Amino acid sequence: MVTTGEQIFGSVHGSIGVLLGNGDGSFQTATSFDAGGSQTNAVVAADLNHDGKPDIIVANYGSGTIGVLLNNAGVAQTATALTSSLNPSVSGQSVTFTAQVTSSSCTPTGTVNFYDGATLLGSATLASGSASFSTSLLTAGSHSITATYQGSSSFASSTSAALIQVVNSGPASTSTSLTSSGNPCLKPCGVTFTAIVTSAAGTPTGTVSFSDDEPRFLGTATLSGGVASIAPGGFHHGTWQITATYNGSSDFAPSTSPVLDQVVYELPVPTQTSVSTSGSPSFIGQPVTFSAGVSPTRGSVPDGETLNFYDGHAPIGSVPMSNQRASLTTSSLAMGKQSILVTYNGDGLYESSHGMVVQVVVKYSTTTTLVSSVNPSVSGQPVTMTVTVTSSGPTPTGEVMLKGFGTLTLVGGTASATKSNFTVGSHPLTAKYKGDDLSAASTSEVLVQVVDP
Repeated sequence: MVTTGEQIFGSVHGSIGVLLGNGDGSFQTATSFDAGGSQTNAVVAADLNHDGKPDIIVANYGSGTIGVLLNNAGVAQTATALTSSLNPSVSGQSVTFTAQVTSSSCTPTGTVNFYDGATLLGSATLASGSASFSTSLLTAGSHSITATYQGSSSFASSTSAALIQVVNSGPASTSTSLTSSGNPCLKPCGVTFTAIVTSAAGTPTGTVSFSDDEPRFLGTATLSGGVASIAPGGFHHGTWQITATYNGSSDFAPSTSPVLDQVVYELPVPTQTSVSTSGSPSFIGQPVTFSAGVSPTRGSVPDGETLNFYDGHAPIGSVPMSNQRASLTTSSLAMGKQSILVTYNGDGLYESSHGMVVQVVVKYSTTTTLVSSVNPSVSGQPVTMTVTVTSSGPTPTGEVMLKGFGTLTLVGGTASATKSNFTVGSHPLTAKYKGDDLSAASTSEVLVQVVDP
């Protein structure tokens, strides 16, 4: 019975129509809802969840089912998402399903039911919008898992999309990899071998056996977090083929690593260090890059070992190697011939070595020009001489010697002087630039100043 001015009627098509009252004895257009079955032939309204709002119970004659429609008017809509901790899993292995319930208003509260198809697996209470349920009872095969949030007085119920959980009937497949802490190594070789066992079905447990190609059993180690290590020692020089075999467990199948070739040297390996420059000669203050590399007669020097760069005996810097090479750039080289030395200190397995390159550092060349303001001039007429010094590098500074004018100081690469007491005749003049810390000296071509009577 409905007491709120609503009229409810059944439908043989498996739906329910709700007509909201207008308050004057008339009704609004019907809104249809799925009744959860076919040939609906009976309906009852009651407050099933005690939230003060009428809910609907229907009998579906055609399908022989009962449909319950909870009234969610005035409650916030929700969405439920479902994830698995392990997919695929193995029969008998524990799997945790986690439902995350969200809403645009605030964080939903209440309970979530977890289903395997139509079978209820269990329930869990939401905490910060999340609820989890674990089971180890899933049989081999594919399972359609859903999570249904039951709703509350403030939040509407919702059901997740189906998650297909694959459960394998036997132990899950695994993969084993093997590494060495030092390869190559120097006799006596105290390396540690580490096996990592992985599986798509989780983290394997159990033991790993290590052996070489002599054949010789090296030892067994227990996995921790999928990792097991041993340090067997006792290798004489040569190449040893090492394998690691995961022995399996009730949940995980055995597997064997690819062969690892462990190289053992009897004596330290000689090396050769070479050095090259990005360009010589270079100008003073110009960046120059020195590239160096270490070449052992066998094996490879590990990344991260350093090369030391020197300008004569003065250190320039130390750079870690990558692929047995390192580079250093400097712009602090003094003028002249500089001997750049690069040393490799060795590491016990590889011997030390050094290399050298000569870097020639020069000043920037300059060009000096001399120009007269008037040529020819007449006796007693003022004549201004302008000296300009140019360079491919920084603007030259310093002093210029100009015959008959004395010493002139450059400003922005230019200097000028005026003279009005030239005697009648021809006067050959040159300007000599003295140079500065970066710019080389230069002399202008001869300028003949002609003075008429």
